[in-house]
Amino acid sequence: MTESKIISFRVNTDFYDSFNEFCTRNKVSKKDLFTRTMEFIFTAEKTEKRNLPVLNVPSDYQPLSNVSMDRREEKLI
Repeated sequence: MTESKIISFRVNTDFYDSFNEFCTRNKVSKKDLFTRTMEFIFTAEKTEKRNLPVLNVPSDYQPLSNVSMDRREEKLI
């Protein structure tokens, strides 16, 4: 089993709300979504652009709603 570490960071309220909404709507845990996204980004970073991995998006995928960056409130994910 791989050793786990806790990562926390602050995000603005709009992002936090949209992220939670996305996870709920697509029935995915925040931990799983964050982990898979980071794995995808790091894999893509190590791969030449012409060989980027294909992201398998479920047919019922619903993207995040538009997120305003104007609000300065922050919440911890």
